[in-house]
Amino acid sequence: MVGKAESLSEGENPRFVVTHLSPRQASAKRLYEKLYCARGERDNRIKEQPLDLFADRTSAHTMRANPLRLYFSSFAYVLMQV
Repeated sequence: MVGKAESLSEGENPRFVVTHLSPRQASAKRLYEKLYCARGERDNRIKEQPLDLFADRTSAHTMRANPLRLYFSSFAYVLMQV
């Protein structure tokens, strides 16, 4: 188990990572920074598309328009990442 405790102006911010990896396989710092934080960043990028680019809207009247709307949203997402 890896634990991180922060005390911010907004309050406490404890975080814990439980893993089956041994200390020889991954140090606590590497485990937290490279795996745990990376997973959170990946989740944030996944959330960006439906929230910021309205990719969750598939309410067009025709079935052909819905995939086209998702394509345009995906293209916009890629352009934002460049």
